[in-house]
Amino acid sequence: MNQESFYIAGDWGTSNLRLFLLDTLSGECAATKSGPGISQVTSSEIPDLLARLCEPWLQQYNISYSIYCGMVGSSIGWADAGYLDCPLDLSSLANSLCSPPNASIRSQIIPGVRCKSPTGATDVMRGEETQILGALQKSPELLSGNHLLCLPGTHNKWVSLKDGIVESFITSVCGELFSSLTKHSVLARGAATSEFNKQYFMDGVIRSSEQRQIDLVHLLFETRSRQLDGRLPQQASADFLSGLIIGRDLLGACEIYNQAGLNTSVKIIADSGLSDLYALAGAQLDIPTDCLDGQELSRMGIHCLYRAANAL
Repeated sequence: MNQESFYIAGDWGTSNLRLFLLDTLSGECAATKSGPGISQVTSSEIPDLLARLCEPWLQQYNISYSIYCGMVGSSIGWADAGYLDCPLDLSSLANSLCSPPNASIRSQIIPGVRCKSPTGATDVMRGEETQILGALQKSPELLSGNHLLCLPGTHNKWVSLKDGIVESFITSVCGELFSSLTKHSVLARGAATSEFNKQYFMDGVIRSSEQRQIDLVHLLFETRSRQLDGRLPQQASADFLSGLIIGRDLLGACEIYNQAGLNTSVKIIADSGLSDLYALAGAQLDIPTDCLDGQELSRMGIHCLYRAANAL
């Protein structure tokens, strides 16, 4: 194998580390590894952890460079990479990469992005910016006109693009809310592990639309009361709850960003499980969606910044 044929890319979030061995020219992924999230290690442990995980790649391919996105660049990560402010051309991230301490090879961290959300509050993202940059490579139509992106996860990001520029975004805590309620409340405890029931998920979506004038906090207990009166099986309660939350998330974000005036589908950027749920809910709510693979876009975005940072 030729020298410098590969480099290491990492998407390092709070809960998980995903490492990719990427071709320096094409960005194609030759191998992957996984590891603990940033919340599970200290900053002083990070260099040794990466050295152990990457040692086979380093030895076999003589790699001299790595680049990372996500919470690895936060105040609890390897080094604080800071934020760039919106409106933002994401290609400019390559000019603000951070070099962390004690790395065994040349390493850089991609900064996060900060904005004033439509509510007037400060909002931030780390990791999603590389997926958005990847989406711009994958779907060039996003480079012109107004578009709304949804990046669901623990903390969903709803992003407004104008001519390829990130204008603003807002975070909804849908994933964390669903996880908390299925683990720590009487609403749907334990049901999240049951087989998915599309009928009751769609019931939740429909209910979120029928009662859109009612705040979500006043609808959530129906997940419990419907079980008590026999309309909702306990094992399907998490699906109904998921439908309520996702339906209201879609409706609320589209209202905030006046989706009716965008004349385009919402781009859903996630792994297939989550994007499928948002697509189902969108179809029920007459909100057109288009799903893109989040991991692929993350790699594409990182590769774009790798090439820019190394003047390739």
